[in-house]
Amino acid sequence: MATLKDVAKDAGVSIATVSCCLSGKKPVKAETKMRIMDSIEKLKYIPNISARNLKADASNQIGIVLSDIDNLYQAEIFKGISSCLQPLNYNVSVAYSGNAPDIECGIIDNFISQNVAGLLVITCQPQNSEFFRGRILDYNIPVVFIDRKPENIFVNYAGFQNYETTYHITQSLFERGYRNIGLVCGPFHFSSERECIDGYRDAFLHNRTNLDRKLFCTTNMSKEDAFKAVLTSISKYQPDAIITTSENIAAGTIEALSTKGLKIPENVALITFSEESWSKGYRLPGVIYTSRSAFHLGSSAAQLLIRNINAPALFEPNIILSEDSIAKMVLPLKNATRPALHTQQVMNKAKTLKVLMVDLATSHSIQLLSDAFMKESGIKLDFEFLPQNKILSKILDTIDNPKEIFDMYM
Repeated sequence: MATLKDVAKDAGVSIATVSCCLSGKKPVKAETKMRIMDSIEKLKYIPNISARNLKADASNQIGIVLSDIDNLYQAEIFKGISSCLQPLNYNVSVAYSGNAPDIECGIIDNFISQNVAGLLVITCQPQNSEFFRGRILDYNIPVVFIDRKPENIFVNYAGFQNYETTYHITQSLFERGYRNIGLVCGPFHFSSERECIDGYRDAFLHNRTNLDRKLFCTTNMSKEDAFKAVLTSISKYQPDAIITTSENIAAGTIEALSTKGLKIPENVALITFSEESWSKGYRLPGVIYTSRSAFHLGSSAAQLLIRNINAPALFEPNIILSEDSIAKMVLPLKNATRPALHTQQVMNKAKTLKVLMVDLATSHSIQLLSDAFMKESGIKLDFEFLPQNKILSKILDTIDNPKEIFDMYM
């Protein structure tokens, strides 16, 4: 079995530095701390648990790892966690990874070095099971994962019944005559998003309808990425309804549909997963919002963690799934109608303007907005992208007086 001395030798530091890193009594440089944690994992060094439990400072500190500082949903989860832990005299330390796996690993290593009593984690890398097993499970550190479950390891988990919610929404759309139903969700490796995809797919199977993959896309869950994904894919195929798994994705979807001249709910029904709230002033008209309590989810996760901390030897990992209240509701949907006028119908009758551009990423981004220009002007834009050194020769090949243009160009 590896000793503290072995870890210090492998990391190239003193035993005292390793001790400070694990106890949190004195600050240790981030790069040194990472090196020590790597050596601990490699050597499978297990700290003395009995000594760990004697540390008064560690017994009441909880580390919270969130992935997005601007996410209202995660902010409500944090409020629920705090409401449970603070009355019990636990000190709460929260850190944000910014959806960067390396930063998340560093945050968790930092909390471990501070000898926290437990961890609550919304991970951005649930596929990195090896890291979680080596850093957390091997040290018997109580942890609850929220919303996104790590793959292939048995851990405490608190989330929503995403499969049931998505199935119910998709089935409700089918019952009201909708057929071109799109889904815009987060990354496939997030278990919460994968559950939504499964529910969506199974509703199609239940209705004996082929699922058109052109009406389905994943995003990084930002408004900007959702805008790009919908504009370049789903909106081209005349959806009559779209389901989105977050309000950020919904906002980007609305912007993309608007660019295509499609209105909600007149042309497209939009249903989005949403945080339960008494205030509906921020909500966009025409959008159907689900109602799930992130505050309750955070509180439930914190209670589960406390049970794990209080009985580490006898505790078995638990899974808590909360219900979205919309799963028991009749959705306020109108009967399906086709879009009155799709952009493609206008383009078939439009005049065409040839646009020659240098082949750059910024040039291609302009092409995404061409449908909006066409709708306003009645002129279709036909783009051709060429290397910069080919632009002049292309111009000269297509005009009547090349010498005049050449003089102007020079």
